[in-house]
Amino acid sequence: MRTIHIGSKMPAFEPQRIIDDPELASLVQSVVAGGRSLYVMTHFDHFRELTGEALEALSVLRAAGAMCLNQCPLTRGINDDSAVLAELFQMCTDASCPQYYVFQCRPTSGNARFVVPLVEAPAMVEDARRRVSGLSRRARFCLSHASGKIEIVGADDRHLYARYHRAKRDVDAGRFLVYRRDVAAGWLDELVPVGEDAQAV
Repeated sequence: MRTIHIGSKMPAFEPQRIIDDPELASLVQSVVAGGRSLYVMTHFDHFRELTGEALEALSVLRAAGAMCLNQCPLTRGINDDSAVLAELFQMCTDASCPQYYVFQCRPTSGNARFVVPLVEAPAMVEDARRRVSGLSRRARFCLSHASGKIEIVGADDRHLYARYHRAKRDVDAGRFLVYRRDVAAGWLDELVPVGEDAQAV
């Protein structure tokens, strides 16, 4: 094992847990000193979560040798605005914790009111990218699907376009996907595939 990947909301939710625990920093240091890379995937959903304490917690982790990246779901009423996303992207870059993924909300119980339709989301994320500098444009808009990680590339007046960023099956690696546009769909399985093979994921 060369790389350790830890996802945590703690830097945003309770940064003091990191700031006030020198044993945690020592543990990170020992992991890195042992020749492994340690990535902390933070979960800042809105730029207002990047408080002074949160930034200090990120500094503690980085000083101990961890590398920090941010990921978050696109959530209606929270960050479904390109200006808000752009500010989040830029502030994360400025904090040396660049945005890695923006995820589509999973279709789980109680989530329906927070879901942004799939055909709206790509333009929102792309407009956010246009507002920031090059280093802040790295975020991918993806779904963590049962068949793999699928990047939503874009949508037009007829179709939604996607590709496998990481596939469960080798045969799907990098496969391009085309679906009929559906303004009500919030998840890939709700869309109808088109194209030569017209197969669902």
